[in-house]
Amino acid sequence: MRLKQISKRSLAILLTVLMVLSSLMVGTITTANASVGTGIVYFDNTDTKWSSVYMFIGHNGYIRSYAMSAVSGKAGIYSYTIPSSEWSDATGFYFANGGGGVTSGTSSKNINTSASGLGLSARTATLTGYTATQCFVPSATSGTEITGTWMSVDDAIASHTGVVVGDLKSVLNGSKVMYYGGELVSWNQTTFNVFTNNNNSGSNIVASGTMSIVKSIDGSTEFAVLCTPKADYYMGHQGWASNLNTTVEAGATYIVRGAKSSSATGFTQKDKNGSDYLYSYKANNTATTTATTNITTPNVGIGEKISASTSTSAGTSSIGNTNSFKYYIGDSSGNFYPTTLTSGKVDTSALAAGDYTLKTVLFDGNIYVLADTDNFTITDVAYEAPVFSNATTALSVDRNATLDLSSAIAATCSC
Repeated sequence: MRLKQISKRSLAILLTVLMVLSSLMVGTITTANASVGTGIVYFDNTDTKWSSVYMFIGHNGYIRSYAMSAVSGKAGIYSYTIPSSEWSDATGFYFANGGGGVTSGTSSKNINTSASGLGLSARTATLTGYTATQCFVPSATSGTEITGTWMSVDDAIASHTGVVVGDLKSVLNGSKVMYYGGELVSWNQTTFNVFTNNNNSGSNIVASGTMSIVKSIDGSTEFAVLCTPKADYYMGHQGWASNLNTTVEAGATYIVRGAKSSSATGFTQKDKNGSDYLYSYKANNTATTTATTNITTPNVGIGEKISASTSTSAGTSSIGNTNSFKYYIGDSSGNFYPTTLTSGKVDTSALAAGDYTLKTVLFDGNIYVLADTDNFTITDVAYEAPVFSNATTALSVDRNATLDLSSAIAATCSC
């Protein structure tokens, strides 16, 4: 990305603030005296730099800590998967530097035991719920009651670097699409796979995801998030590639299972093999996967804001989650940067002259769907209104229009 040298530090600070603000839209699921949730939990250790990242889970009569693992290819990000049945009675959890001497669990301490009581030098505040696949980003680097925000892993990384990476980048450049794949919980599987054919050998696996998102869809169904090129794939789970295939679509939800019940709605049969079915699913028979964003000032000078608006509703995703809009700027080198559309304006003050794209994305808390792409250009010099000496006629200029100044010049010329 071509940046004015004077603005690089300002850009990094601005992008971090914008990412924190946008992440507040995702929110935190809160519960009381119930399960804290199941599935993969992520922690952003980029700024805290803890030597040993642990997740503590418990209730008033018990607590246990679990070592989190560094995520390959995601610098600073750690993860732990909460088993679906292990903590149905947990009331809270938190992240900490060190295991606190309770890696085997104990009833002599509990979720309310202080940090000093566990010998912890740093930990987050106690949390009561989360959105599976989301990442907790601390708001401070030290302390024993650190607060923070939840956002996607890719957005967490972008909040530090200012540059989008991972699956989100693949969605923005159009090389891949994100979607859900799932099976009935009663099948007792942990991963959902997509294959190039109906052979389950490793070389045929295109993508594999942990089924950590549970929904009640004609029976309890668990889902994984997948990101692959848009193509025809067979679907199944670890060790089993079914003879069921379809062409995947951005934002879709696919379910491999037995026949749906006669009263179930939102299902569309994509394939069938014996007693096994492959369905696509839309909660309430609807899903928003496109949007319309219009840029009314596609040509601006350096330092100016572009005027834009999204005229469509974000709606809901195929799995039934509420969507929110996110915006990203793409440059001619194939890089993407998070931005915001605020009061009809997109700030371009950190951009150099060149051609750019504004990407409108739908995000439901788990997957990104590229909803619209618009182009804009920044010229070499900042626009300034013309000034005429002894001028008596005020000029109102549309910078995207062809200007005819002959009448104004004639009115102000003394010759």
